[in-house]
Amino acid sequence: MNNQRASIFNVSFTEGDQNFVALGFVVFWNVRDISVTLDEFSAKLKTCGLPEKYAKEHNVRSSFIRAMNGMEDNRIIRKISENGFLMRFQFTGENVVSIGDEHELDYKKEAILQLDKTVYFDTQDFNKALTCDDQAIREIVIKAFDIERQRYTSNDVTRCIQNILNEKADIVSLRDQGCVYFVPAAYRDVMDKVIKLVTGLGSSTMNYIPLMNIAESRSLVGNAFSDEIDALINKLDKEISTAEILGKDVVGKFGDTKLEKIIEILGRVKKFTELIGADKVNQINSSFDGLVKRVGRKLIID
Repeated sequence: MNNQRASIFNVSFTEGDQNFVALGFVVFWNVRDISVTLDEFSAKLKTCGLPEKYAKEHNVRSSFIRAMNGMEDNRIIRKISENGFLMRFQFTGENVVSIGDEHELDYKKEAILQLDKTVYFDTQDFNKALTCDDQAIREIVIKAFDIERQRYTSNDVTRCIQNILNEKADIVSLRDQGCVYFVPAAYRDVMDKVIKLVTGLGSSTMNYIPLMNIAESRSLVGNAFSDEIDALINKLDKEISTAEILGKDVVGKFGDTKLEKIIEILGRVKKFTELIGADKVNQINSSFDGLVKRVGRKLIID
């Protein structure tokens, strides 16, 4: 069997009348304050040649919280309890009152709002699942929920960009706080599509800088990738340890899920072998093999 894999690095490209050989590209972006609907965002993805699957409704919990966050002017909204069936929030009005020549804050309970999660998941009807002892507040929350369910903000778009580049372009984070990434040269077409998407959103920008295939560049990206994989190994180790402490059946579906994740990660490791070296690959394989054995599986590395 031929196990050779085409390199995703060291790819030639042309800018103007100049030819270059690049390891890849450093990309960074700034999605400025935007608000678009789900349909608008889906249409922009399609126009840029990107899968429309990345535009989807936000889940009910996120939409509910976002709806209430938009109602916090002159009031405080706090979750007071939650279990597997109900979420309860208190709305408390906050106002400045005058006492003689002085001013102070006055707080007054406005309402208790409750979401029955069981009713929602059974009916998919937020209106039926929400109760409140103030009808006006209830109606505002329902209206805001319907809007937020299909509204994409700057943060939503940034997460979408990261998901696209993660799944389609094997990106590596070059900065702890994110938004500065390395894209292997072979994925320039994906990068160009994402740039078209971002620059079509108001005054948002996305830029790239070619990274030449030299020792310093290979070391920079290789070290960043190794750090990323080490962090994933530590995360999986903690998840398995927590499951073991809680007495969870780690050799059942839990083990299947972890094995699938590890196989996915090792696929990326194989692509980056030329940047991190055989010794690091062997170390990574050994670490994952140990984790797989703990969930009653066997790792076959080709």
